[in-house]
Amino acid sequence: MNYIEVLVPPATTKLTTLDTVKAELGIADNTQDALLNTLIEQASSFIKNYCEREFGRATYREFVPSYGNQYLVLSQTPVQSVEYIKLMDYEIPQSNYLILKDKGMIYSRYGWSWEILLYGKTVTSIPIPGSEIPIYEVKYTAGYVLPSETTDGERLPTIIERVCIDLVKIYYYSAQRDVSIGSERFGDYSVTYKENRIMEIANILDSYRRVI
Repeated sequence: MNYIEVLVPPATTKLTTLDTVKAELGIADNTQDALLNTLIEQASSFIKNYCEREFGRATYREFVPSYGNQYLVLSQTPVQSVEYIKLMDYEIPQSNYLILKDKGMIYSRYGWSWEILLYGKTVTSIPIPGSEIPIYEVKYTAGYVLPSETTDGERLPTIIERVCIDLVKIYYYSAQRDVSIGSERFGDYSVTYKENRIMEIANILDSYRRVI
């Protein structure tokens, strides 16, 4: 089990922008800005909770167990940089490992051993499954540059922003319709409230869920 601490939270958690949503909805004035911002926050929160991960760039300190192989598995992706990896306050040289950023893994050809210091002695053993001790401390930065940000770096996948925009549209139009109606047309945009649409969104988000 990993133990994680957020050292620097994301500058924003919104997965799309107000201007983008207004352009999609054909809204030119500012009378609904407060509502749309709230809907963007709700849609972004839904995606984050469903995927069980943070999408915005943040800095973490995470304590990670070793599984006796060549990989440490982190809980946040994509990994942009690793400041350090420590074992019992010993900082492991960066030349000893390679960051697999999209997988959220850190590879070392030397392996990540089970060894721990116990009562002044080094003990190596295969623990009972589920009892792995998070002995490696990793400080790293992970996540995407979100649509409203102008900083350099890997940007949020466009498909995630597309899902967020679609959810905002659904939220927006559902507030103006009879919820018992299966589908309804508003201007040039047709909203269909059927299970297959929800499944499409779920299928897209499933590939971005973080399970460790």
